[in-house]
Amino acid sequence: MRLVFAVSSDANAVALLESARPPNLLLSYAYASSYAPIRYHPDLLLLDSGAFSAWNANKATDLHGYGQFAQQLAATRNGLTYAINLDVIPGSVGKTSTAHERELSMTDSLRNADMLRRRYQLPIAEVFHQDEPFEYLDCLVSRMPRDGILCLSPRNDVSVAKRASWCWSVTDYWRKQFGGNLSRFPRCHGLAVTARECLEAFPFWSVDSTTWAVAFRYGRKIRPDGAQIDMTQVTGFPSSRVLAAQKIVVCQSMENLETLEQHATQLWSARGVRWA
Repeated sequence: MRLVFAVSSDANAVALLESARPPNLLLSYAYASSYAPIRYHPDLLLLDSGAFSAWNANKATDLHGYGQFAQQLAATRNGLTYAINLDVIPGSVGKTSTAHERELSMTDSLRNADMLRRRYQLPIAEVFHQDEPFEYLDCLVSRMPRDGILCLSPRNDVSVAKRASWCWSVTDYWRKQFGGNLSRFPRCHGLAVTARECLEAFPFWSVDSTTWAVAFRYGRKIRPDGAQIDMTQVTGFPSSRVLAAQKIVVCQSMENLETLEQHATQLWSARGVRWA
């Protein structure tokens, strides 16, 4: 499994990424300006439309702005690059979508993916959301190129247990489809997925998260199991607002997430999934 560090808008976080230079990055169109200080070329770059940020803030999205942004960046790349579709997320924050809302969103998402592929010649990774029907998952798999990836997007407004249960439902669905042969699963990227329970429930090819930098934003630390805890409780620092202390804790959080990455890789390797 590949752990992908999502670039945030926090200048301190961006500077730390430039210093640490992790091999896998995600850049959202919502924070496009944050990428400028990062001068190295990651082995894997995921480009994100910012659809979730816009949906969460009840703002409009910009399909063609994103297409141009992704096309320009992809043209400068020699490494592995995917552009995540500008998916239309059904429903609203904190509210389960209706079947009709999901139907409309799925239709619009397919149209956006077709446009980004056709007009901007982008390697698009389409998105399957929690609550969407498995028939739609079958449709998305049928549209995947041989070397493509598919994104799975659990709801972030429900408990970790419910997210993990949904991840397992996808695992179980494909396990039955492929006669128990997990190595035949399509390559999937987990959007905002670093909870240990979810990583143990589905064999992700890669996952991304912004949680590695929560010390800068919320004064928290990521434990090796992926859980968050107030940094003053585990470090002995008297305050979570001291920049030097935040940097130390962020580096520790990144190391702990990498430990979680190794755990998931070894777990699924033992279960028969070994991603190249």
